[in-house]
Formats: sequence, C-alpha cells, structure tokens
Amino acid sequence: MAFHLRRRIASPSTCLVLDVVSRPVLAAAAFNSRRSFTTGTSSGDDGTNKYCDDHAVISPSSLLQRAQREFEGSNTDSKLGTSEGANNGGGKVNHASQRPVCLVVGAGPGIGTSVAARFAREGYATAVARRDGETLQDIVRKIREDGGIAEDTPIVPYQCDAREEEEVLDLFVNVVDTLGPPDVCVFNIGSNISYPLVETTAQKFRKCWEMGCLSGFLVGREAARHMLKRKAGGTIIFTGATASLRGAANFSAFAVTKSGLRALAQSMARELGPEGIHVAHVVIDGVVDTPWIRKNFADAIERLPPDGICKPQQIAETYWQLSQQERCAWTHELDLRPYSESF
Repeated sequence: MAFHLRRRIASPSTCLVLDVVSRPVLAAAAFNSRRSFTTGTSSGDDGTNKYCDDHAVISPSSLLQRAQREFEGSNTDSKLGTSEGANNGGGKVNHASQRPVCLVVGAGPGIGTSVAARFAREGYATAVARRDGETLQDIVRKIREDGGIAEDTPIVPYQCDAREEEEVLDLFVNVVDTLGPPDVCVFNIGSNISYPLVETTAQKFRKCWEMGCLSGFLVGREAARHMLKRKAGGTIIFTGATASLRGAANFSAFAVTKSGLRALAQSMARELGPEGIHVAHVVIDGVVDTPWIRKNFADAIERLPPDGICKPQQIAETYWQLSQQERCAWTHELDLRPYSESF
C-alpha cells in the first residue's frame, strides 16, 4: 500500500476499526465489551431500545412505502427493515418480487454505498445492512442523492450485527419477506486493526476475526441456502484486502481474518459453482477514497499522484460486471489497485 493507516482512539472503551477497503467504523466498546443486541436492534445504557419500537407492527408493503417517503425526507425513523416489522405483515410485496434483489452487508460510506447505488440504478430492489442503525437512513439518502435511480426502485435499510447468527438468519428472512430472495449478495464488512504482536490480546484478535471472517461465513452460508433453495443461481461477492494475500507487520489479526475470508470464498466457489452460484473474491490492494480517509489522512492523500487512490464508484462497477458474467467464463478472484500502487 502507498501508506499504512494506523490510528487509535484514546478512550479505553472504544477502538477505531478502520476498513481501508470499505469504510471506518467507530465501534463503541467493540473490543472491550460487546454491545447488547436484541434481534435486529440495539439497547441503550438504560436497557431501552435505541433504534426500534418494540411494539411496532410494520407490513412488508408499508416498509417499502415508508422507505420511499424517507427518500423525500418525510420520515427519519430508523426501524425500516428490522425484524420488529418485517415478519409481521404477511406475504411478499408483489412488485418487489418481480425485480432482482441485491443485498449489501456492510453498507457503509465507500464501497458498500457505491455498490448498492450501482445495483439500484439497474433496477434491483436493494437491501442495505449494517450494524450501526443510526446511520442507515443517511446511507439510503446518499444512495438516492447520487441520482440515476428510478423513484419506484426499493432501497430498504436493515440493522444487523453480522457476528450474531440469529441476527443474520433474521436479516435474510426479512429481506426475502420484504423484497424477495437475493440474486446478488455482497459481503463488505471490514475489521482492520493494527497492533504490534505482543500488544494483540486474544480479545482483540477474536473480535477482528468475528467481524471480518465469522460474519462472512454466516452471510455467505445464508445467501447460499436461499439461492440453492430457489435453484436459479446467483452471485456472492466478498470484499478482500491486501491482507488477504500477505500479512504485514503489526497486522496479525487482520491478516488472519482476511486470508480466512479468502479461503472461505474459495471453498464456497468450488462447492457452489456446479450449482450455478457464482462466488467471487475481490482484493482491494489500495486505499479507498472516502470522506473519513480524506479528513484523517489529508497530508498522505495529497502526496499521492492523480488517480492514486481507489474510487468506490469504479470498484462498484467491477462488482456489477462480476454479477453479469456468463457462467462459461466466471471470474473467481481479481485484484484492484491504482496504477501507481506497487505490488
């Protein structure tokens, strides 16, 4: 990489998890105490539900209607797509089930948002999922503001901690009930941490692996289950990083996590390919251009040559092309980097 991104938050109860291939996530107590999650929700310090109304009953059709109203700024509620509502309304939405469906897990600023926008522009009913429920509405709004998306194209947010098996199971049930079974599933959760080996505790190592590898297994497995059940093929894409191929000093946990995710993708591709499911792994070998990166590493960015940083929109274009490949010439793994990046 052109430069190493190593930055920590001073508070002992927080850790900055920087994903150089998708987005930064400030995970409160991520490595020192796991947040208390109920299914599809998160609880506050007082035990109350921060994101969802426990008594809400939302039908799949009303979820889509409310999602459309959100795009117009008339609804700032963040419980769209969560399990509190999506399981209580009966059958699927007819007009949504006629569209192909794309699910992006790890839909933060950067690659995740750009991938969701790219598929939505093609008319895909798009589900965006991430752990931080408070930012979901901003993600949906940003996708809409990028333009080129038909007003009737559903874009529905779902809160999910993909490290938790029950939450991943609920996510897929809710997406199927609300939009239909996914034709494309993109796993884009990052877990980049940097510590010297002797400062890497078992807890830090485990949390990194849970976020970046275990969650990939859970999401990939459930995507495969639904695609196999439908018997209509599909595409599953995993976002990799430089660490997928080699371990750098001070990145032991991240290297194990990303190489494990790569091995998972290889195993899935060999097992699912004969069933008509295309599994791809994309190595992002460079820094991705996000507002957070520009804010926190402005000097380093200024030293890069023109086009010396990965543009999320171009990465998303590659993901779209992967999903459109004919099965006679599938790509399993490719690497993306700026022309100026050494490798």
